[in-house]
Amino acid sequence: MNKRGQFFLIAALAIIVVIASLVAIYNSAEKGKEEVSTFNLAEEINFEGSQILKNGVYNSLPFSEIGERIENLTDYYAKTNRETDLLIVYSDEIQTVIIFYNNTGTEIEVSPSSFQPASIDNKFSSTQARTDDILVTISGQTYRETLRPGKIFMAFAMKNRNGERFVALPN
Repeated sequence: MNKRGQFFLIAALAIIVVIASLVAIYNSAEKGKEEVSTFNLAEEINFEGSQILKNGVYNSLPFSEIGERIENLTDYYAKTNRETDLLIVYSDEIQTVIIFYNNTGTEIEVSPSSFQPASIDNKFSSTQARTDDILVTISGQTYRETLRPGKIFMAFAMKNRNGERFVALPN
């Protein structure tokens, strides 16, 4: 048996393995956990707000009282979800009300509207004449929603996590 030949054969195999391992490219990406809490929160607020509006219409409550109930509800959600920004839009035949809870410093623009500071910190609200088309721009991304019969309440929820932005739009 030729010992010298075996040595060169093993050395050649070792070199081939090293070169093959240097040539091989491994791509890997980690999939982060899906942010379902933001979407569930927006869905829950949309449901609760719609119920308040339906109850107010059924009981012939004035729009101002319905608005107070909606603000109480959304104040609660904003206080219990400090890591999430909320944008609430609701309307009747005469006016549209827009409330924005800026808990995390999100840059937002709603057209047509201009926010004016209210008494609660990080809460901005605006009441204006009825409008059907709402354009919401969140950090440069524009979303268009339309108020229509049966859809007079909308809640948007925005959350940042690990450099990713999650935006839950109304259904």
